[in-house]
Amino acid sequence: MPPLSPLLPKPPRTYCNACVRPHRACICGCVRPCGSAVELLILQHPLEERHAKGTARLLHLCVQNGGNEAGAGDGVDNSAASRLQVGEQFEPAALAQWLHAGGKQAALLYPESVEANAENSAEGSPVMSSTTPIQAQNMRLVVLDATWQNSRRLLRLNPAIQALPRIALQKPAPTRYRAIRVAHAPHQLSTIEAAAAALAQLDPQFSPQPLMAAFDAFLAVQLAFLPAVRKHHRA
Repeated sequence: MPPLSPLLPKPPRTYCNACVRPHRACICGCVRPCGSAVELLILQHPLEERHAKGTARLLHLCVQNGGNEAGAGDGVDNSAASRLQVGEQFEPAALAQWLHAGGKQAALLYPESVEANAENSAEGSPVMSSTTPIQAQNMRLVVLDATWQNSRRLLRLNPAIQALPRIALQKPAPTRYRAIRVAHAPHQLSTIEAAAAALAQLDPQFSPQPLMAAFDAFLAVQLAFLPAVRKHHRA
């Protein structure tokens, strides 16, 4: 009887440098460039960085590319249209720079109803309505990419974030996220959906359609990996 062949080790998994996902699940093809006068600061909890169903990186790539595209050939560096930072407790000086560089007014997206935000916002953190008279080009929207529990932890560990005025969404459309995440209720939006709704409120010239098209493409990629029985239950 011939000797058994030794088991060959599996080749190491390789990742895309842009979307930080395994190459077989790369979402760069889902990116739909868009631009907004409002800058984005996405603060991502470390547990979300490699989450297969997370949309923060896609949001960042879409707005980042949109900024680069808008400035192509005109000598203007629009690469700061979106910044994504991963962490739980940020160094205060660095965080202050990210929040207020260029004299921008930073506001925190906390996608609850206006009433819930008014009741739950911390002292000194007023709710900023869509009618607040601040020009879009002077705004920086801060988005927390985390579970509700971890978003509260981010606020607790970073007082500068907790002190920001808050953006409440005005009657957002029901989430499409339930196609891949059954536990989500209609009012609980994915990061990219919430940011698209907030940018549309803050910037009258912003169209959320590219971001929603990117999200639909992302959902199609995720659904391709789901077993047929799970797809049936999500229908």
